[in-house]
Amino acid sequence: MQLKYWCMADEHGLKEQTPHTHVFFVANSPIRFSTVKGCFPTAHLDAACGTSEENRAYVQKTGKWKEDEKADTSIPGTFEEWGVLPIENPGQRTDWDIALAMLEDGHSAMDVIRVQTHLMRYRTTLEQVRQELIAEQFRDTFRILETTYIYGATGLGKTRFVMERYGYENVCQITGYQHGCFDKYQSEDVIVFDEFSSSLKIQDMNNLLDGYPLMLPCRYANRVACYTKAYIISNIPLEYQYANVRVETPTIWNAFICYRRSIIDRDRRRN
Repeated sequence: MQLKYWCMADEHGLKEQTPHTHVFFVANSPIRFSTVKGCFPTAHLDAACGTSEENRAYVQKTGKWKEDEKADTSIPGTFEEWGVLPIENPGQRTDWDIALAMLEDGHSAMDVIRVQTHLMRYRTTLEQVRQELIAEQFRDTFRILETTYIYGATGLGKTRFVMERYGYENVCQITGYQHGCFDKYQSEDVIVFDEFSSSLKIQDMNNLLDGYPLMLPCRYANRVACYTKAYIISNIPLEYQYANVRVETPTIWNAFICYRRSIIDRDRRRN
């Protein structure tokens, strides 16, 4: 692994004071992620964004980072560097600048890769950034949520109707309702609660169908709810859902049905 420049500095964590070292390096030629991981198997690795000068300032905690709270994590006297710091042309947009601009304009990760094929190895990173940009819009924004209840016998194309209306890639289909059922959610605009039969607690369902900012419970990291269209698909009519709650606590039941904007009976449409 031949390098043209590197710098490093020791730090301690903000909360738990965990000692660690930040390293930034520039290679003479592209290096595979697996190669770097092989050299530093226990390290947390990220592709560097911005200019070399900006990354050097981050490691050294100078410039705009001097007044940042993270400046206090730097251990004085530990900064080291070697080689000649690359100087990018002033005003020149880096590949990552272009990629970020495309993602902010609503392009997909694959759209970016088609333009800059050498970023293929960073497809996961690009997709994570895309999702984060979408989530950023909804962290503190009320969503105008459209909720539709579709019911009918099996085999009438209820789920397919929604999928083909919006495109499979734009719909998150929830089928299992155990812990972690939202792990597959990737900031889609449409969510489908498929084969639904009082499958979640009605209080949780009311929260899911509300438009207030919401974090979806996931096993590893909760995700921001970004959907503006929700479909509940079932084999039974709406009034059969949460039958006990409807009798025992009608106020909670009424809150549930008030989120519903329309009902589609696929049995009647077939006839």
